[in-house]
Amino acid sequence: MTDEGLYQLLLKGYIPGDAESESAFLKRTASQQLLSSYALFSMNIDWVPVEVGADVRFFEGAYTEIGDQKAKITLPKKLSPLVSMNELISHELVHAVRCGFNDSPYEEFLAYALSKRGYRRWMGPFFSPLWVGVFFILVALLVPLFSWFLLLLLLLPAFFMSRYYFVFYRVKARIASLFVEDPREILLLLSGSDFLKFSRMCTKRIKQALLSKKCLRFRQICASFTFRPDLK
Repeated sequence: MTDEGLYQLLLKGYIPGDAESESAFLKRTASQQLLSSYALFSMNIDWVPVEVGADVRFFEGAYTEIGDQKAKITLPKKLSPLVSMNELISHELVHAVRCGFNDSPYEEFLAYALSKRGYRRWMGPFFSPLWVGVFFILVALLVPLFSWFLLLLLLLPAFFMSRYYFVFYRVKARIASLFVEDPREILLLLSGSDFLKFSRMCTKRIKQALLSKKCLRFRQICASFTFRPDLK
């Protein structure tokens, strides 16, 4: 596959998975049906079905089903006043274009990074693991009864999630200093292990790793985005 081919596939919202071979990636991109088109950064995505369903739970807002490396988005019948339809679809499209990836704790950070509201960008990823949200709410309700001990317990999910915040925003800042384009789009192509490795690297070493083009995703990044000319 040529670099130009990888670039054209990115424009359609096709991103190679973290463990996906070139042949499997080509097979996946060739078998999709053309549907309504949705924009996400520079991508024009016309292969993800978007439907309205009655089975969307109140705490979900919307959800994306991933099966056989294909995606389908289901929206609620009644939209919450706290979020726009465009933002909701963009959030779910992040999960859809990453359907070839294994689960990554940074995917929700990427999805919530598209929100125009700061509190959603910051608090959304914190409550994304369901157990964290349930634990936090239950302990908060019991604090008046058991005071300091439960107050300390509230710090456990914050401590658990803090490492993900640190890694995500550190890598985002370094990618922003590397490329001309919006760093959020480039972060879509990184796996969970990429985030961890890049968080321990300086900007120069990240550039060297990407230029090594050791995987399809790194090739796609180099073919689709522009390094800043002032960076050696």
